[in-house]
Amino acid sequence: MKPRLIFDIACFTGQPSMSGSLRYTVEVLERLVKSEKFDIVTICSLPEEEFALRNLQRYFHYQLPFQSKDVEHYVLPEKTVTAEKSMLRKTEDVLKKLFPDSRILKFVADIIRTVKWKLSPPPFLSQRKISPFYEKLISESDIYFSPFHPLISELNFNQSLRKVIVIHDLIPVIFTGIYKGHHFFQKYPWDSVTPDTVVFTDSESTKHDLLKYCSHILPEQVTTILLAADQRFSPCRDRNKIEKVLNKYSVPVNVPYILSVATLDIRKNFDHVMNSFARYSLSQNGIETNCHLVLTGVNGWQSRKFKKAFAHLPKNVREKIIFTGYVDDADLPLLYSAATCFCYMSLYEGFGLPPLEAMQCGTPVITSNTSSLPEVVGDAGIMLDPHDVEGLAEAFNRVLNDGELRKTMTAKGLEQAQKFSWDQCVATISEKFSE
Repeated sequence: MKPRLIFDIACFTGQPSMSGSLRYTVEVLERLVKSEKFDIVTICSLPEEEFALRNLQRYFHYQLPFQSKDVEHYVLPEKTVTAEKSMLRKTEDVLKKLFPDSRILKFVADIIRTVKWKLSPPPFLSQRKISPFYEKLISESDIYFSPFHPLISELNFNQSLRKVIVIHDLIPVIFTGIYKGHHFFQKYPWDSVTPDTVVFTDSESTKHDLLKYCSHILPEQVTTILLAADQRFSPCRDRNKIEKVLNKYSVPVNVPYILSVATLDIRKNFDHVMNSFARYSLSQNGIETNCHLVLTGVNGWQSRKFKKAFAHLPKNVREKIIFTGYVDDADLPLLYSAATCFCYMSLYEGFGLPPLEAMQCGTPVITSNTSSLPEVVGDAGIMLDPHDVEGLAEAFNRVLNDGELRKTMTAKGLEQAQKFSWDQCVATISEKFSE
């Protein structure tokens, strides 16, 4: 009889675009299903069960049993009911259109929302009641796996259950100043770790941070399991396919460009990238290459900072910077492949999949020398202090104007990317399930 594995899909209650945590969840869950070693039942530890299931179905094509916390036999509604916006949100949307750059508006709205949540917390902020359906499922199961969210309280009903949780990063602890007010309503996954919990981290850097900031977690509880890039990320030389994608996102054809892929979040440091690009672009070499900067991703935390930095750039530099917005998953490998180089100057990453995806597509990589990124890139890329504007501008100059250097970086990048494997990642996870 196969071990019963409970798999929490709560990370799919977030934004529907494919983030790093969603990529991790899909890759791991797919391989666990294919291994046929476990009897898998999914749950959603957050209230938004319908949204999580619909979002999961966008990226995951296997049908797995699902146990609701509220009913014994859950049936996904045929039609999605769109939640009505609150009066605060409606008012805020109207005022944003009238005063799009008003910091006072956002400040006041945030205060009102914080007070409102303190006085009347939404369901996911409140202590929910114990679910008898979870209690029954857990009593009949062998393993509980959370790839993102805190462990649920019902796990106490089965003392022999193997509890496994993934800690991707400690961003809200390390960057309390940057993310002030962003995470106050969330429970942190590491707070739910008990002495009998198995903990996975995506890098040695994250493991180090976890043990540094969480004294209740012991080193022997934590195992580092490196991630990987999907096999669809590979060099593409089909000019017709590439030109079609470039046209789709208004990227000039036959013009060199620097690519960066990430949510437009303050931690991703795009203002620094734009300022360095401006310095390079205004130099003689930059003028000669007519290079563009392509930034992909949806708006994230304090993305207005990037818009402000963009607005202060010279007009001839702004004309060379392209914000694509959300990019379809299938188009990313072609954008990577067509780029002259890839730049990723994030201040902190629990792992950092985009540089690995770029290397696997044969694209030279320039990245910051912080957190986990040296583990991912190794000696295959150029690594810099994420605040060194002059250094990044010079790196752009070197890579964009030296064909031999690009060839060397491409070869090293492809070799480095072969060290990472989703199959090996999930094999290690399965071994820990069985210990």
